[in-house]
Amino acid sequence: MTSYIRFAKTAILDEAKRLNRSRNGNPRYSFKFYGLGIEGKSASDAGWVYSDNFENQTGKPCRVKYHFTNSGKAIVDNVEMI
Repeated sequence: MTSYIRFAKTAILDEAKRLNRSRNGNPRYSFKFYGLGIEGKSASDAGWVYSDNFENQTGKPCRVKYHFTNSGKAIVDNVEMI
């Protein structure tokens, strides 16, 4: 079983880009948070990405939850606009 250290921080959403859909047809996003120094993607088939249109929210503060995989990739678990 793989365990991750999860982080929850307040940051400015600097970039959000919609990526190709998953095999199941669900959206996926790429996020950049320059203040935190991370660039990550949402998990495939994550339901929380339906909560907002993140491309229109760039430059606004948010609460971001994320973790890193064993290979060092950042996976964004949730973005909640403040």
